[in-house]
Amino acid sequence: MPFKRRATRYPERVTFRKPAADPTVNADGGIVDPGDEYCQRRVKVRAVTGRELEVGDQRVADVTHLVRVQKDSRTKLITPRYWLIREDGTTRLDIVRAYELSSQPRVIEMECKERIQ
Repeated sequence: MPFKRRATRYPERVTFRKPAADPTVNADGGIVDPGDEYCQRRVKVRAVTGRELEVGDQRVADVTHLVRVQKDSRTKLITPRYWLIREDGTTRLDIVRAYELSSQPRVIEMECKERIQ
């Protein structure tokens, strides 16, 4: 029953996305990049810090998350250009950096930012 243990260690399913090879341009000439789906994996997400900023007339919150995923042939190639979409389908976490843990060489940890407006 090793699958059940892994599912409890990594409880949330996310979709990793990467920049599109040829991004779409909208009517205003701006680039719309929904990204291409890269892979889906089970991860563990933990919120680490949060802060609020005033940008113009709006209040914006930044939340930093640590995300752990099992290392495999796809996840070892993830870079800060990628992002992930959580299970709810609307929450986007931008990857700031990804690194292998020295204490657990089969795990990749990513520092991610979520911007809430």
